[in-house]
Amino acid sequence: MTEGQASTWEEALRLARAALDEGDLRRSLWLGHRLLLLRLDQRDVITFVGSKTNSAYLRECPVKAPQKDLLQRLTESYEQVIYAHRPVEPEVVDRLIGEVEKL
Repeated sequence: MTEGQASTWEEALRLARAALDEGDLRRSLWLGHRLLLLRLDQRDVITFVGSKTNSAYLRECPVKAPQKDLLQRLTESYEQVIYAHRPVEPEVVDRLIGEVEKL
């Protein structure tokens, strides 16, 4: 599920929240993004394959899918922090993780 970091949805969400509370936005976003992809796969919105790029998931997700906007926003924040090494506000990550929790 999360490359050995958690074995359940609930555990992964707890880890994402704990990382956020500790200021580890990178880990929190990674977990949140992974959880969103897995949930979208469970709902047959996308097909999760670890080797796909984020762009591939965005292209695959139907425009009319209710989670498309969340996937777009979470992917943008994820890429900003993970790949561009730019800061993102903790409040933004908190909101995104909150939206993932509601799925």
